[in-house]
Amino acid sequence: GPLVANFNATTLRLKPNGTIVKLAKATSFKIAGLASTAKEANTFALVTGKVRAVAAKGSNYRIASTTSICAVRGTDFAFSFEEGAKAVLMVADGLVQFDKIDDAGNVLGSIPVAAGQFADAFGDLFQAAAYDAGQFAAQFGDVEFQRLSASEVPKEALNWAKLVKTPAEVPPVKIDPSKDTATYIMTGGTTGTPK
Repeated sequence: GPLVANFNATTLRLKPNGTIVKLAKATSFKIAGLASTAKEANTFALVTGKVRAVAAKGSNYRIASTTSICAVRGTDFAFSFEEGAKAVLMVADGLVQFDKIDDAGNVLGSIPVAAGQFADAFGDLFQAAAYDAGQFAAQFGDVEFQRLSASEVPKEALNWAKLVKTPAEVPPVKIDPSKDTATYIMTGGTTGTPK
């Protein structure tokens, strides 16, 4: 699937249920598979960086790093991964199944992480513990967004295929070729050969 590697914070809204995903600056996030129905799972890989999501009620998400997996349904959570250093999950609302895995993908341990709890797959003990607002802000303040209730998350996101088929309402533009300047830029593009 496509790799979203961003240099600035990015917010994605996923269909079919409108779940909101926010990626922190310098995050690499791979879209492994998007569900076409609410019963299927959306699968992602967090290569490095931080992600925050408000998963719509009834949604099914799986976000994996090389050391852990978050199984999510209708939850507000944040996940941060740095290869060999940390795999921190913090849950603001709902419940996330957090699995610690080995290099082959075998589950070494599985714990439920509830609202107000966090866990780190690299911690001395792989268990859920309480966090406070200051800890959450320190870890995930750069992926904060306006909190929505589950009822405010749209049931269906904007459908790109429908959008591009919608006729555009373009107002007429008056152009005077003797006064209006236009520039046509030619580049080498991906071939590297100037045009």
